[in-house]
Amino acid sequence: MNVTRSKVQARLDADEVIAMYKNEITAEKIAKQFGVNPQTILNCLRSHGVKIRSRWDYKQE
Repeated sequence: MNVTRSKVQARLDADEVIAMYKNEITAEKIAKQFGVNPQTILNCLRSHGVKIRSRWDYKQE
């Protein structure tokens, strides 16, 4: 089975998404900025080998 990236993921700037995520911005906030579903952001990060943080990994505000 040949799996291809979705059209939305193909339009995302993966380097920008990864940089934002590494700067402690949540997937939800990144998704809002790009106008996509948070799961799309998580899929993009996973496909580029980025370890996904749990909600407990964020600093408490």
